[in-house]
Amino acid sequence: MPRRELLTSAQRFELFAFPEDESELIPLATLSKEDFAFVRQHRSDHNRLGLAVLMIHLRHPGRVLGPSEKPHAPVLGIIATQLRVSPAVRDLYVQRDETRREYLQELLARSGLVQFTRRHYRGLSEFLLPVAMQTIQGIVLACAAVNELRRQRVLLPPIAALEKLCVAVATKAEREVYGLLTEPLTDEQRAALDALLPPYGERPVSKLAWLRQSPEGPSAKAMIAHIERLKAIRELGLQPDAGHSIHQNRFLRLAREGGQTAVYQIEECETDRRI
Repeated sequence: MPRRELLTSAQRFELFAFPEDESELIPLATLSKEDFAFVRQHRSDHNRLGLAVLMIHLRHPGRVLGPSEKPHAPVLGIIATQLRVSPAVRDLYVQRDETRREYLQELLARSGLVQFTRRHYRGLSEFLLPVAMQTIQGIVLACAAVNELRRQRVLLPPIAALEKLCVAVATKAEREVYGLLTEPLTDEQRAALDALLPPYGERPVSKLAWLRQSPEGPSAKAMIAHIERLKAIRELGLQPDAGHSIHQNRFLRLAREGGQTAVYQIEECETDRRI
């Protein structure tokens, strides 16, 4: 089964990206007096530049820059200008993996940031579930995750790991939505809803497909058929306010999906989703 994707490629990029607007970018890449003092404690231009670049990325977007990953070029240029060095000297820094790990530990201790762990995974999942119950947009869920981790001063995990977490939460939210809608149903109502899927009487289509049909026109025959459909729906005994237990966004999406999904595909769904 292919992996479920919650975000587009553009959304994944934007989630961890620096702003393009220079007026927003410069403050994020500007070193304070304390930053300068800290950076100058380290020898050689390439180490100072590498350290400063790592420090800025920890602050925004809030993640560890990978060993072979190139920093955002404008950010590198702004930092290099402040340190009065060439951006090219950073290439010497990235060749020293041991130095990079040492600097990362220094920066974490100095900043109070912590690495993302299983404990944070569980806590973030619990935090996101109410958000996922209200939205059907993956980017909204992902942004909520990023903002919460930043609030807790936790480094962002790789985008693939973050998206996987959001997918798990979104899946759990969907199941809870199905549960909220189906839990009040009696066994008789469940059986009646399932009975909508097989062929209906002498008709070559299911009862559900028949219920979906629109009136053919302003004729007595069409009116009688429409009344028959309304009567069949009322006989199910569903509460008019059944959808009030879930967020409107979720309700509208389910209604749209239900109207667009073929009957044979509905039959293949798990019980709560099918009902």
